[in-house]
This record gives sequence, C-alpha cells and structure tokens, in this order.
Amino acid sequence: IYCVDNDGYEFPVEAVVSPQQTSDGVQYIAVVRDNTVQYEAEQRRQQGLMIESLGRMTGILAHDFNNLLSIIIGHLDLVEEQIANEKETNVSGRYIDIALNAALRGSSMVKSLLSVAKQQPMIPITFDVREKIQECLTLIQNDLNHDIKIAYEASPEPLFIVADDSALTSAIMNLVMNAIESIVEAGAVHIAVEKHIIDQADNQFSAVPGNYALIRVTDNGSGMPPDIIEQAADPFFTTKNKGSASGLGLSMVSSFAKQHGGDISVISEVNSGTSVSLCIPLVDAEADEKSSIRAIPQDRGRVLVVDDQSEMVDLIVSWLESAGYETLRAETPSLAIKLVSEAELSFDVLITDVLMPTINGFELFKTIQEKMPKIEVLYITGTLSGHTEAIFGDTQSTVLEKPFRKEQMLSAVKSLLNESSQETDSVVTREINEQ
Repeated sequence: IYCVDNDGYEFPVEAVVSPQQTSDGVQYIAVVRDNTVQYEAEQRRQQGLMIESLGRMTGILAHDFNNLLSIIIGHLDLVEEQIANEKETNVSGRYIDIALNAALRGSSMVKSLLSVAKQQPMIPITFDVREKIQECLTLIQNDLNHDIKIAYEASPEPLFIVADDSALTSAIMNLVMNAIESIVEAGAVHIAVEKHIIDQADNQFSAVPGNYALIRVTDNGSGMPPDIIEQAADPFFTTKNKGSASGLGLSMVSSFAKQHGGDISVISEVNSGTSVSLCIPLVDAEADEKSSIRAIPQDRGRVLVVDDQSEMVDLIVSWLESAGYETLRAETPSLAIKLVSEAELSFDVLITDVLMPTINGFELFKTIQEKMPKIEVLYITGTLSGHTEAIFGDTQSTVLEKPFRKEQMLSAVKSLLNESSQETDSVVTREINEQ
C-alpha cells in the first residue's frame, strides 16, 4: 500500500484496520505506519539475493565458457605457430591476432564477473603496472572513435604491484570505456599512473598509510552530480538507458581495489567531466624478467592427459608432443585408471581436469598415486569457485585455470619435473584451503 504526502511524494505504508463496537454501531479504526525504512531494507536484501544468484550462475557458466575459450585460444596458437614456421605474411595472420585478442578479452570478462560475485580467487603476480596499462590502451585504440583522443602519462620510475593481472586489465578497461562513453561527441581521455603516498592526513582514499600506484582516468565528458557520485560504485547502478549497460563496471573496479588492499575515488562535475582514481599498494621488489614469447626447451617425460572434452585432450597432447614429451590420453577417469593399471612404465606427470563425471580430478590423482607414488599432478580447471576449492581440501597443488596458453602449460610441466627450477609467473601454485 502506498500513500502520498503533501509534497506529492509516494511512500510505502503498513495499514492495520480493525472493527470496534461502539454505541453508534461498528466503527473501523485504521492505523497507518510509514514503512519506508523496512521497504528499503527489503529492497537491499532482494538485491543481495540477486547478486548471490548471479554469483552462482556465473560460476556455472564460467566453467563451460572457459573450456570453450581454451580450445579457441589453443588452436589459434597452433595456427599462428604454423604460419610463423612457414613464413607466411598474408592477411590471415592479422585475422588470427584479432580472434586471439577477442578470446583473451572474453577470458578477462569471465574473471571480472566472478570477481564481483566473490567466486573468482585472486591469483597475484608481481608486475610493472605501467606496462599493463599500455597493453590495455593498445587494445582499446583499435576500436576508438577518431573524435576521441587518448593521452597516456606514465611515471618514469617502475611501479611494481602484486595483483591479479587479468582483474587489473578488466578494471582499467572499465575505467577507460566509461570515460569514453561519457563523451557525447569529440573529447579527450587522459590516463596517468604515478607513485602516491597515503598518510593519516589523506582524505581521498580509505586505505592504510603507505606507498601506492595511483591510476587516474580523467575525461571531459558529461560529468555527474553529487547524488549520482554516491551511487556510482553500487552494483547494477547505471545512468545509461535501460538494457544498454549492466551497471557493474565501476562496481567491479571497486571490488578489485578492495580485494587488493586499495581503494577508488571519484571526482566529477556536471558538464565538466569525471576523474576516477584507483590506488594499489606498491611492493619493494624487482619484477621477474618476463618475455611474451619464451623458448620452451625440449624435454623428456611421460605424461597422462585426462579431460572429458576430447578437443581439450587433443590440444594438450599436441602441445606436449611438440615439446618432446611422450603422451597417453584418456577422456574419462575410468579409462585413465585402466591405462595406469595396464602400464608397464610409470608416468611422470598427470594432467587432469578437476570437474569430471563419476570422480573429480583430485580423487583420480589419489587413485593413480597408489600405483605410481612419484607421479606429479597438474590440475586444469574452468573455474576456481568455492566448490572447486573444497574438492582439494588442505592440499598444496599446482593449478592452471582455463583458458591457458601453450607456454604456460609447458612451463608448469617443466616446473613439476624439475623441483629445483624456479616457478614462472605463468604457473599458479597456491595452497587451496577448504572454505
């Protein structure tokens, strides 16, 4: 039930009507109470349930979507490798690059959805944030309207942070795309990254005092009034037309910042533009020397590959055999157990999917380990949700999250076979504790 006050404002009420016997007959007494506070609390609860539902849904979708992306990216890598070997320079190479970048961006989108839904664990690595921003801008400028100019100003000194690089990529992409979309026609977006010191007197960020990498994205677009600024980082809030935006962009950025010990700040003025700042703690460490293309050494070893998707098995086997490994494949856990029981020689590494019919990858490894105690295991999975983590229990495991690249997988296998070698940034080795 709704009532209208003297100003024409409609508000929810709770009404109780009860009969009362009087000397004049039956009279009805109505008690009306303003129910705005309870109504708003219920709305927040419903929104929380919606986000929780979204989290469960994205967890399910992400697993299947990442499996598909793994197959797409892996086979594009193979085609690109063949073109390079044959020294072809035709236009097909450019098309492959476009498709590969699109698939990689799709992977980042999945991670962003899971992050805001609290189902995507952060996989931190050390890197220079300046380089990551440059990579993002290269992708954005390919599709940029010529009437919008982007300027990038980077600190001359390295700015190393420990963060999930995919989540940071999504955060930067969201900030820059929001800035671009706020510009009606021609305009400019300025991206700057610098060192920032937060102390007790700092009233811009709610973060502990220390040294931070400050990423600031500024536009000269339409801007926002104060009441909109207060809601800008709320999930599903958007000022765009219904159906044209999810309202998750700045919410994802805020979620990323909080998960990494940082914060965001929004300053805006109507018809003047908006400046969004993101701060992430700096670390006093030299980044490991990385190369986008690594020479994968030719190795020897016997690897058993288990995945319930035959295309995924084909892909991994082709990668391993190109690097000199001897392989055996199985598309079901029961077939893998049968192969192990009949094998005359032991396997060095088991590569297995985590979520499979009948038994999961962890149980499969335990079964195989009974016959081959020295076998190492590399788990591959479409999503590291809470359900997946619970499968592992209190176990230190080497995990690759789909989609992954050829060099990542070969580096992981190499690391398992040679414990004395240092693990590369591509390898995800983490202690998975039951939630």
